[in-house]
Amino acid sequence: LTVIAVARMESNFQADDVYDGAVGLMQTLAKYAVNYGYTREMLLDPHYSLHLGCMYLRDRFAVYPDEVFALTAYNQGIGTVQRGTYSLTYARKVLGYRDALKALLEEANASI
Repeated sequence: LTVIAVARMESNFQADDVYDGAVGLMQTLAKYAVNYGYTREMLLDPHYSLHLGCMYLRDRFAVYPDEVFALTAYNQGIGTVQRGTYSLTYARKVLGYRDALKALLEEANASI
C-alpha cells in the first residue's frame, strides 16, 4: 500500500509525468536510475518505473527503518535527512494516502 501511496503522491498515477528531472509513476530522478541499470526513457514505462521506485524505496528503508524518515529520504534525499534540513510534510501525506487506502480495503473486506 505504501508504494501505491507514493505513486499517488509523486505522479497522481500519470505514467508519463515528468517534473524537475523526476520521471514516471514513481518520479525517480534519471540520475539515480542509471545506478540501477535503467535509462530515463525506461522510467516512462509504468512497469520499470514501479520496479525502480520499489528498489529505490527499499534502499531508503535499509538506511532508515522508520517509515517517516525512509519516505522523507525517498523524496528529499538521504543527505537532506542526515543534515536534518528536511520537512516531514511529504511523508505525512504519503502515510495519509496509505492509511485512507487501507481503511477502504478494510471496509470493502468487511462487506464481503
